[in-house]
Amino acid sequence: MSQSRVLVAGGSGRLGQMVLDQLLHAGAPDIIATTRTPQKLDAYASLGIDVRHADLDDPQTLSNAFQDADHLLLISTNDLSSGKRIQQHKNAIAAAKRAGVRRILYTSMPEPEASTAIPFSAEHVATERAIRESGLRYTILRVAWYAENPIELGLIPAALQTGTWLSSATNGRIAYVTRYDVARAAAAALASSVEESQTYEITGPAAMSAGELAASLSRTVGRPIQVREVDDETLGRELVSSGVLPQLAPMIVTTDANTRAGNFESISNAVLQLTGTPPRDFESFLRENKTRLLADAAH
Repeated sequence: MSQSRVLVAGGSGRLGQMVLDQLLHAGAPDIIATTRTPQKLDAYASLGIDVRHADLDDPQTLSNAFQDADHLLLISTNDLSSGKRIQQHKNAIAAAKRAGVRRILYTSMPEPEASTAIPFSAEHVATERAIRESGLRYTILRVAWYAENPIELGLIPAALQTGTWLSSATNGRIAYVTRYDVARAAAAALASSVEESQTYEITGPAAMSAGELAASLSRTVGRPIQVREVDDETLGRELVSSGVLPQLAPMIVTTDANTRAGNFESISNAVLQLTGTPPRDFESFLRENKTRLLADAAH
């Protein structure tokens, strides 16, 4: 374990807190967490983490917040307002350079240059470019689609209610990875003493089609789930009819379009390489969440 001081920017989010948990578990000696809402990290402050206020919309808050950090993990923000996220990221990169940070890590997405069906892919492309042009050493973590997303976006609850998995992805595949495994990989990369710049594909152990996902779900809950292939327009309309929130349906449609184009199917051993332990497969993740899934199905 490196004795360098590590910083998690966006430490109060779900991934950020999981990274902090991993760093604490590994015995990282000197951890900084920044957030707009420091009170959300009071429990971590009591464990010795240096919790600091930082607002990526306000560059004046960042130089002091990033002071004395050697390695900084920038977790991509969830603000999808047009152009806002890239400015937040550029503010953080500039402040990291001013503060003397030696290496910046960033959570990107798979093949952002090719993923034009995803509206925010251009923001990841621009952020990666800004990091490379900053002169800082870097580690880019291109994170596959979360295994949690089909639950959190309402896809699995809808399928359990209707018995049908709606898809426009045809034979496209996704290498689902759990948020927990992403946190393990990010914490390991952040605490590493490796100095050269690198890009990792953070994926699960296998890429799954909609049919394979539906079969895994069927085995887990003990009821049949059939795949129904539709076009993008029908998918968006019928997702909402099946109970998916209207504001989430467009993201699912663009994800299926990107999957259909083959941009989410690559598999890597980066999680194993970084952590020494392989990532969980999707069906194991479903089994671990079976109680939650069955509760969703009962509603």
